[in-house]
Amino acid sequence: MLTSTKATILLIEDEIDLRDEISDYFSYHGIEIHAVSSLRQYWQYTSTIAPDLVILDRMLPDGDGLTVLQDLRRSGSRCGVVMLTAKDSPHDRQQGLDDLADHYLSKPIALAELLAIVKALLWRMLPADTCWELHPNTWTLKDPNGKAFVLTGQEFTFIRSLATQAHRARSREKLAEYLGKDAEQYDLRNLDALVMRLRKKASQNGIMELPVRAIHGVGYAFAANIKVFDSVPQSR
Repeated sequence: MLTSTKATILLIEDEIDLRDEISDYFSYHGIEIHAVSSLRQYWQYTSTIAPDLVILDRMLPDGDGLTVLQDLRRSGSRCGVVMLTAKDSPHDRQQGLDDLADHYLSKPIALAELLAIVKALLWRMLPADTCWELHPNTWTLKDPNGKAFVLTGQEFTFIRSLATQAHRARSREKLAEYLGKDAEQYDLRNLDALVMRLRKKASQNGIMELPVRAIHGVGYAFAANIKVFDSVPQSR
């Protein structure tokens, strides 16, 4: 079974005792989780880090946790989402699942069940020793299964700028500078078009999900482990 050391897990829970209980239980089983207590703290956290899995309470002090799920799916994120809530009517469950939550657990929860669900999601999402590779000599990006596709100069520079701080966000302005553009004059929507082209290339080469994630209000992150080889590509 996959260990969790490579996964970034975020818990959003405002009940202090339950938050500490979940954190301590997971820590005892060798899984580190990051915990916040509100939507505001969620936005702050995800402004720099893209989680691989979110454990989400629906009833938060500053709004419905369902907005987090909706934001993740709108941005194209396929991170795992486990919802914890006292709202357990059939309608509430259907609402969460319709918005593509992976699991919907009613409170009070069984910690052993939550841990088993998280482990199963991580095993499905993050195969052991998952690592992408960026090869300058051949201008290629290769997924952990060995499938690869060729990048243009701009695409290579974009991916390399994200790879230098994998799992953390780069601002749109900083990405524009990496591409040699004046961030004040450059149309930052061009970055969205670039990412769409990358996703299309990946799909055409049999790669189901390119782990380039939009980070709300900030920019993009490469939400997977990636190794950048040393050689520098010739201009293309």
